[in-house]
Amino acid sequence: MIIVEQEDRSSEYDEYLNTHIDNVVKAWKEILRSAIDDDQVIHNVDLLINSHDVSKRDPEEYDAYLNHFYPANSGDIPDDDPEFDKAWLDHIHNNKHHWQHWVLVRDSGETVGLDMPMESICEMLCDWSSFQFTGKGTANEWYEKNKDKMILSEATRDIVEDLLGRCKEL
Repeated sequence: MIIVEQEDRSSEYDEYLNTHIDNVVKAWKEILRSAIDDDQVIHNVDLLINSHDVSKRDPEEYDAYLNHFYPANSGDIPDDDPEFDKAWLDHIHNNKHHWQHWVLVRDSGETVGLDMPMESICEMLCDWSSFQFTGKGTANEWYEKNKDKMILSEATRDIVEDLLGRCKEL
């Protein structure tokens, strides 16, 4: 088993995070922005997109993400990781571009997808699309693979599918 130094792991994670954010911005500017008809939405996403995933640098998320995806003992990514689970929960509660942010768990246990604002949908699609710039598949491919697991309101799903259909390169 190879033990990787903290500084090396942090540098690798920071590089991944910077590249991911750059690719989210690229997906917005080069693909999705031109498909949006509403000038106010475009303006809002222009402002929002540059702060994508900024919470991943916060103490509540950073170390847990680092240790989960860049473990000290390389190859040891655990299936059950309570610290990462807490960080992920913090992340989705602080980042409206995740569909999970918009899932209400009622006291009865029923889960309901609430309508997502257009700006959040745009950022979510750019988030999914960002991985195509690293050869890991498109937003359309990711959605097709995962759509049955997603709890989305009917209106949100309609918008997501419309935009994915209009932007085949997503």
